[in-house]
Amino acid sequence: PTARGYFARELIRRGEIETADKQISEGWALAEAAWDDPAGTTRPAVTALASLRAFRALAQGQLERVIDTADRMERWGVEHPNLLGMRGMALHRLACSSPKAQRQGLLAAAAQSLGRCLDLHGQIFADEVMPGVTSWVSASEMGAVALLLGEATLSLEAFDSALATAPGHREARFGRAEALLDLGRLDDALAALEPLL
Repeated sequence: PTARGYFARELIRRGEIETADKQISEGWALAEAAWDDPAGTTRPAVTALASLRAFRALAQGQLERVIDTADRMERWGVEHPNLLGMRGMALHRLACSSPKAQRQGLLAAAAQSLGRCLDLHGQIFADEVMPGVTSWVSASEMGAVALLLGEATLSLEAFDSALATAPGHREARFGRAEALLDLGRLDDALAALEPLL
């Protein structure tokens, strides 16, 4: 499964998505067989493969698959920021399309996963870390989740953190303005939006 993960990554970079998806699917089946075998003595490195599986699932709107992939890796004792960040993103999107009774729990789980991802900023990992996942990408997601949870101050802090790393990130700029509005700071919100108009 390890080689299939690296091969699939290169296929994606070349634009051969269908072939990459097939390699990811076959590699994941091999990974599950190896990791879930109680008598197994070999545990192959599968972080790259799991990251690609979650990435492709997120791109296809298969949110449950993203969450399952991250959860499975956690059960296997593997923690990586790519999986934490994408699980947080998937939970956020799932919350937005779920009944109100489930929304708060999903948003809280998203915030927890994104927070863990952000806590890994600056650490070094053997497998490639997606650009911005431990900084502006997850901080911007955290800002959006915090807004939905009604935590405008935390939201503003998250968007400010995202913008400190990626000043041109439009979603973070709009989110920051929304957080300022929620805090009753209308003039600051308008000033934040002016450069975008």
